[in-house]
Amino acid sequence: MRYRSLKIFIIFAAVLVGCTPQKRLNRLIKKNPYLLQMDTIRIIDTVVVPEYTHDTTTFIQYHDSVTVINNERIKIKYFYDTLRETIHHEYTCYGDTVFSEKIIPYEKIVIQELTWWQKYGSVVMIGGFLLLFLLILKKFGKLLV
Repeated sequence: MRYRSLKIFIIFAAVLVGCTPQKRLNRLIKKNPYLLQMDTIRIIDTVVVPEYTHDTTTFIQYHDSVTVINNERIKIKYFYDTLRETIHHEYTCYGDTVFSEKIIPYEKIVIQELTWWQKYGSVVMIGGFLLLFLLILKKFGKLLV
């Protein structure tokens, strides 16, 4: 009785471990690699930097010029005030939008419809062989009797 329950337990454990869908899918893909197709996901991320302006004043002893630096992203101005002997700094950072794109490749399984022959070809062949066997048996059966 003890060995019988052990055999049942081993068979039950083998059925549970051996029938995982992941293993079957891996075996199927290994035998038929054309079922996998490479595809990509494109992730486009957008960051918006708002425009802001800042100005400050610095006391100095001597300065005699006005400087303007201007490019497509920032504008900086230095003004020298001769009455108060100060430099006034003003800068403006223009708003900007930064686009970042990531392309992530992955494999996906292609689902293909089976043709009529792929679905029923084995049944047709077995039926044909069975019919041929019965015809041969009928012909030789008449000769033997």
